[in-house]
Amino acid sequence: MAPDGERYHFWHGVRVPAHVIERPSKITAREIDEEKNAEVRRVMIERYGQAKYLKDSGAELVHQDECGVLYRKDLAGDEALVMVRVLNPTPEADGTLSEAEAREAFGDAMVDANLTVMRRIGFIARGTRPRFKDYMLRVPPDVRTARAAVAWTFGLKPEQYKPAFQS
Repeated sequence: MAPDGERYHFWHGVRVPAHVIERPSKITAREIDEEKNAEVRRVMIERYGQAKYLKDSGAELVHQDECGVLYRKDLAGDEALVMVRVLNPTPEADGTLSEAEAREAFGDAMVDANLTVMRRIGFIARGTRPRFKDYMLRVPPDVRTARAAVAWTFGLKPEQYKPAFQS
């Protein structure tokens, strides 16, 4: 608190509006988009959630392939927020996506490939209804394809990323 009684709010050294600290659930994607200060905007995105912000702000779907879905959100006066949405290759009992939701988000080929491998190794029984988890991974703003994004997370070039099996 300042000597005059005014309260200031900071997040990792960045002064932010009070609600960003006290009520982050009140932050909106529109408010983030309209924030002029890049540092304040970064804090707001962190508090809001990067993946949620991409979805709620209408980020551009840049590319989709068998590796995932690449999204990009350009930010005024800052580097773009680029993230790849990937499907955990192993269906899980506590997954957040139904098979239908996974198919809608990632396509039949990716889901079918995952299910085929999992059934072949006996991980899931035929006729069961597996659930899937998806993840959003931030990647450098110059990444242009989902394969390049996923490869980057492993320190590889796109042509080097050729998993034979994932778990």
